Amino acid sequence: MTTEKYKPQLNFVNEMALSKKGIIDEIKTDLTAMMITLDYGKDDIRYNDAIDKILAINLRKLLCEKKNNVLEKVCPDFKMPPLKGNILHCDKLSKGFCIVCGPYSLDKDINNWISINEWREQNIAYHTIQPDDVYPYFDNIIFKQICNKMKPNDKDTFKGLFTDCFLECMGKTFEGKKLKSVDYSGQLLRLLNKIGYYDLSLYTFIKHLTDKTAAHIDYNISFLIKTINANDLNIRTPIKDLSFQLIYAIKTQIPYFRDFSLQNLKCNE
Repeated sequence: MTTEKYKPQLNFVNEMALSKKGIIDEIKTDLTAMMITLDYGKDDIRYNDAIDKILAINLRKLLCEKKNNVLEKVCPDFKMPPLKGNILHCDKLSKGFCIVCGPYSLDKDINNWISINEWREQNIAYHTIQPDDVYPYFDNIIFKQICNKMKPNDKDTFKGLFTDCFLECMGKTFEGKKLKSVDYSGQLLRLLNKIGYYDLSLYTFIKHLTDKTAAHIDYNISFLIKTINANDLNIRTPIKDLSFQLIYAIKTQIPYFRDFSLQNLKCNE
């Protein structure tokens, strides 16, 4: 019998689950990064885009991960303050378009807070429109994206409302879809509302800010995401406000972080 020699190799297939201490340390690193970033950019708006990008990445990791969320592993009932701000009506930009602007109020009574799942689904921007306001045209790319988000029965119904056409935009002609009749506007609005076509959830908002521009949204309107995160009257953009709320929520609910601050952070910890 021949004995073969085995040589272990470095690989990236095996996974190791973090212990509770490991998860705490991971949260600590993310929290430290957020606090340093907020402290660095508190008096200078020149680096807002870069600062908000860093903060959005940490918000996405800590709040938008739907599986194996590290916060829920150490605090199964982890909650966030609900999104409460000033409603800005932007009819000039788009009819019935509203943005929930900061500064966001912080209800310190944890009994009024909501679960991470509920928090993700809140809308930071949305449309309040009637069937008569629904735009009756789609280019083929957006039409296909809408179909991909629908359940089979809704998809068949949606396709049946449209007919092929040619559209002209900015001097270019391309193939698209046109609503067969204005009588279908109410049915179309109901179908679009079911997939959140007119709503921008916090989950989608944060996810988009951490992805490549226009990766998941129509390139013609992707600038709206940054517009929503802009704040000309206050250095604290929505992303900064959400970051402060997350830090407060972590310090309130996870005992290890109660007294955590940059001042008492030791470099050798």
